[in-house]
Amino acid sequence: MERRSNYDSRAYLDFLFNDEALMMIVNTRPYVHNSNNYDFGGMKFRGGLALEFRDNQLYQISCLHKPNNVKDVLDIFKKQYCGEKIEVNRDMEVVNVFDTKEKCTTHCIFGYHYRFPGTYIAMGSVVNVRSTPSLNGAVVAKLPRGEKVEVLEDIGKRDILPNPVISSNWLKVKTNMGVEGFIHGSYLRAPAEPDIYEIKRKAEEWKKANTK
Repeated sequence: MERRSNYDSRAYLDFLFNDEALMMIVNTRPYVHNSNNYDFGGMKFRGGLALEFRDNQLYQISCLHKPNNVKDVLDIFKKQYCGEKIEVNRDMEVVNVFDTKEKCTTHCIFGYHYRFPGTYIAMGSVVNVRSTPSLNGAVVAKLPRGEKVEVLEDIGKRDILPNPVISSNWLKVKTNMGVEGFIHGSYLRAPAEPDIYEIKRKAEEWKKANTK
């Protein structure tokens, strides 16, 4: 399996391919063993929210983690699920939610190191455009889910939101009405990316409908 990065060899977000077929997009992070054994130093593991692909089509959103007490160094590189797996079809409709019964030792977050300028799409019910890159900034516009917005700059300022699903920097944006301001990048997706919030919402509906 080949690893490609959206940044460099120290990437926060990795794209994993088998030949030219995209298999997974996931964050990598340093592994820290509870013994501080030097043999485990410098290792990275796949952790957090993962997007899994089949035939270059998203089919599953899952969570990966790695407990801090593995016995073998090679186990760090193995894919280890925790929490829930959400399966979707080609129309991004949820068709199954599976509980792995394993408690996550890592926050199930999908994180972006940097967002490039370009056209993005709002996620969530309503996205606030603020006057400053802060949750305390005045709201100068509101975007409904699915509305496009132009990202002018990733300003590099990162705030961790309460109960985050996606981590990202604040982005300077310009709306279709010409209003400039700032949006937290966790509420924007590129046109080819899935709407993680919407899939998670549908997963909750699926569980309610299929719980006996």
